[in-house]
Amino acid sequence: MQTYWIDSLTGGTTHGLFVEQFLLRKRVFIDGLEWNLATKGQAEVDQYDTPYASYCLVEKDGRLVASARIIPTNVELGATSYMIRDASLGRLGTDLPPELCANFTPPVSPTTWEATRLTVDPCLSKFEKKKALHATVQRMLVEAQKANTVELLAIGGIELPIGVSSAGYNIQRITPFFATVSGRIAIFRLPVPFIS
Repeated sequence: MQTYWIDSLTGGTTHGLFVEQFLLRKRVFIDGLEWNLATKGQAEVDQYDTPYASYCLVEKDGRLVASARIIPTNVELGATSYMIRDASLGRLGTDLPPELCANFTPPVSPTTWEATRLTVDPCLSKFEKKKALHATVQRMLVEAQKANTVELLAIGGIELPIGVSSAGYNIQRITPFFATVSGRIAIFRLPVPFIS
């Protein structure tokens, strides 16, 4: 598996994978999990897909098998910062209400990144899913370490810590689980270890 770290302005051979991740996100989150998210044709795109976002893309045999979106927590574009902080400020309505951030104040820091839309192709075997997830998290941690980032934050259900832990990483739940129409979710923290 090959990983790529790109942004929305990256062209070249990775542009096709960049577009493909929006299609994969729709298949996983809207078609599969039945989340109520915005679409543009067959793509799932939202207000956080801006030039400030970076993307980790994992490719195998010429096709996208996993992806994640990463946003520094010290970025604000109009009335949008990052998903966890916007939820805490009540900007996301009832889909992600402030109660999600119970007893947690989302940071605004260049050393904390938010990782969202972590997606693995559901057509992969269990073994291949684990490899794709490991490759995604490993690349995110490498890039975070290069940028002197100390932690990644994410929103997810119980499958997030199970998957990330089974790929060999120490993820920590930092808020209680909160019931939403999409299921029970919480905020998680992944410390960035020193990676040589």
